[in-house]
Amino acid sequence: MNIFKLLRRGERKKDADLDVRFYRDYYVDLYHATDEEIIRHWEEFGRNEGRFGNELQARAAAAA
Repeated sequence: MNIFKLLRRGERKKDADLDVRFYRDYYVDLYHATDEEIIRHWEEFGRNEGRFGNELQARAAAAA
């Protein structure tokens, strides 16, 4: 039995810092984006722009 899962073609490794539902709801400019578009945006722009990838990051910033 193979315990390792191989990613399907075109599938991306899940980023623990990104909650797709939170990201879509928090950033209104991405409201109509698909899950794949959200992931791509996070990888290409969002992380480098300092956007929050999940609720925990947003709450921590608000508390600081």
